[in-house]
Amino acid sequence: MAAALEGNLWTSTDSGGSWTSVGSTKKWYSVASSADGTKLVAGNYGGNLWTSADSGGAWTSVGSTQPWRSVASSADGMNLVAAAYKGKLWTSDDYGASWTEDNSVGSTQKWYSVASSADGTKLVAAVYDGNLWTSTDSGGSWTEDTTSVRIDAINSGYGGIGSVASSADGTKLVAAVNNGNLWISADSGSSWTEDTSVGSTKSWTSVASSDDGTKLVAAVYDGNLWTSTDSGGSWTEYTSVESTQKWKSVASSANGTKLVAAVYFGNLWTIELKFCPIVADGTCDTCSDDQTTCTAVTCAANKFNNNGNAADGCESAFDCEVVADSSARTCNATAAVGIQTVTCNTGFVSFCCCCYFLYCKIYFYCKRILF
Repeated sequence: MAAALEGNLWTSTDSGGSWTSVGSTKKWYSVASSADGTKLVAGNYGGNLWTSADSGGAWTSVGSTQPWRSVASSADGMNLVAAAYKGKLWTSDDYGASWTEDNSVGSTQKWYSVASSADGTKLVAAVYDGNLWTSTDSGGSWTEDTTSVRIDAINSGYGGIGSVASSADGTKLVAAVNNGNLWISADSGSSWTEDTSVGSTKSWTSVASSDDGTKLVAAVYDGNLWTSTDSGGSWTEYTSVESTQKWKSVASSANGTKLVAAVYFGNLWTIELKFCPIVADGTCDTCSDDQTTCTAVTCAANKFNNNGNAADGCESAFDCEVVADSSARTCNATAAVGIQTVTCNTGFVSFCCCCYFLYCKIYFYCKRILF
């Protein structure tokens, strides 16, 4: 699902292959979906919240008129949280039929982004020029973090915390600071670690997470997309989109292989990543010749002589050892000596540009790119 500012809502049932315009023209700022995609919630900046129980076929106006900036949903769509910019946080436990305003955090805040665990109990919310707040009781009470991320936001000048994302269990969190750095938490926001591995500070605009929190994607305005497969421990910049883009928002599938990214006043891009898993137990993974699928390949026993001579590279310790440049090492099948490199193509990416803001001509531009 995607939202167009001063436009319509758009839904896709084929991973972004085609899109359908739904709803009416409004200042849509944020959308969220249940795990099965049937229950949706959307925030209209300066208007109401809207919910759908049939994957966007019909919509119901709910909530009060607010500058809605961000919404998030539990996996079943029952527990919702919504953030009003220069307003309050609001929660619902009945699929959006009724809403409760939170007054526990005190005065109104510049709420900018919210994220939820799959069960809706653990929440994280960001104040753009302030702090991160977390809740472990579905928004009944909130705890403010005053020790880490806010410092970076203030020191970045006109920057602020622009986006947050959560794993399904709510323990792994990521926060993006515009004109700052990415911050990672592995304990539901009790503590945060600033990531400086990507170099200089950047205009981070959006982050998204897989269910297990291992695969992350982050977007840079007037820059590139960055991905991580180790919960933010390290990041890889993808420059294969031919030019930098004004990336505004990103979202991820549960397993982290399917992404959708939006360009400000530009197009939607869908990205499919095929990962060759880490090798184990004498099995190495490689990709098919067309580089669209990954296949498990068992290392035959006759490739290893296990003669105790590690120099020939054919001991069991060398079985499918992961090496640099996405390759696996195995032994020469014929001579049973020496090391033969088997390339594991770890990424197949398909980009599809689908909709240009208000002028929405559906067309496709698909390109395979190997990482």
